[in-house]
Amino acid sequence: MRYITYALTKSFKDFLSKWFWISTFVITAVPIILWGILFFFFSDSISLLISSVIGYIPFLESESVKDTLIFIIKILLYLQTVLITVIIFLAFATEKIVRILHKKYYQNISLAGFGSFLEMAKVNIKSIALFIFLAIILMPFLFVPGLNIFLQLFLWSILIKDPFLYDTASIAATKEEYEKMKKAKIELLLLSVIAALFNFIPILNFFAPLFQIVIFSHYTFAKIKDFREGLHR
Repeated sequence: MRYITYALTKSFKDFLSKWFWISTFVITAVPIILWGILFFFFSDSISLLISSVIGYIPFLESESVKDTLIFIIKILLYLQTVLITVIIFLAFATEKIVRILHKKYYQNISLAGFGSFLEMAKVNIKSIALFIFLAIILMPFLFVPGLNIFLQLFLWSILIKDPFLYDTASIAATKEEYEKMKKAKIELLLLSVIAALFNFIPILNFFAPLFQIVIFSHYTFAKIKDFREGLHR
């Protein structure tokens, strides 16, 4: 738990820094605008698609209830597509972010690095595919009050856990150190769930992916430091 506490404490300090907000704007502006335009011009088509998918739900006999539900799903779908796109963009920006944090806090730790672009793509695509698959399977339950919050949290934690650990560790750690980090499955799941909670904050949820990368970066550096000092085996 101390690694999670350390990562969160450091990350909140970075959240208030100038470089964080500049990076956030650069990475999130394009997906927000791009998907906003697409959802605006194809609004009717998207509504028809959603209507055909939810048509089997019994209590949707009222047109007003159905229209309201379609509107809510469109908003959620927009947020999800923006989030996934930002995460894809982050895969290419993570090295820059990790190096900024390394220069600011961890110059005493030498950057190792491993892996390849294809391996990074594989890890990211696998998590995104699993996220989409589970989101489709669990869709009926996403409209159950209370349960939907836990399911969204579960889905988002799956979406970020493996890609963000790989993206940060592949820049700073050795392959052996990365494999050691992966063994802390419960700790990583808890870290992912806590990081995913920031997706529930309105407006700020657009900036959550970058904040989550920062959290994973501090976590990774803390682990590397202890691995190399022999404090954690």
